[in-house]
Amino acid sequence: MPEVIAVAIRANKIHTGNDLREVQILSLLILLASDTKGRLAQIATGEGKSTTTAVLAAIKALQGQYVDVITSSQILAKRDAKERQGFFELFNLSCSHNIDPYYQSGSKECYNHKIVYGDVGSFQGGWLKDIYKDLGTKNGIKFGTAIVDEVDSMLIDDSAKIVKLSNPLPAAEYLAPFFLAAWRELDNLSKHIIYFKQEKAYIFIPGEFEYKKGN
Repeated sequence: MPEVIAVAIRANKIHTGNDLREVQILSLLILLASDTKGRLAQIATGEGKSTTTAVLAAIKALQGQYVDVITSSQILAKRDAKERQGFFELFNLSCSHNIDPYYQSGSKECYNHKIVYGDVGSFQGGWLKDIYKDLGTKNGIKFGTAIVDEVDSMLIDDSAKIVKLSNPLPAAEYLAPFFLAAWRELDNLSKHIIYFKQEKAYIFIPGEFEYKKGN
């Protein structure tokens, strides 16, 4: 790990012209101290959280992890992804952001990158579209490492915020229970269909109809 930190310090110097400060190095050592449990760090404003986050993301990506960097706003996500691209390229890594208000379906291009920046709502929406709507949003990419910037803001101050998938048809969400009931009835009906000589289908309902050979 000391060699990894040393390389990261040099890479940051090449990209920004600045060395990592002691508080940033100590923060990285603490955050990287465990491979099995999460870590919570209190880093004051002005102590270089964005740089610390970028270095941590690079190290985890080099360890083979897909890294999600969750920020408090879409503006910050776009800014950080753009500003840190050159730093990640020094390690042959690429990053992107998942802010795309026009996305409909299919794999989002951002998830082809090892490191993805985004706000909490975009990650929530992406997960719902991928798992709940089965739109293939994440293209089969599994969760790896999540780095949450300003976790107190998202999980305490704005903890009441939720993400709800919209529908191009107004009030379509109210029809979902009816569609579900219809699907269950059709599924149940399919269990009572038998095929005779692969030509005709007969509905066999126990207690009402009896199938006899030759009929």
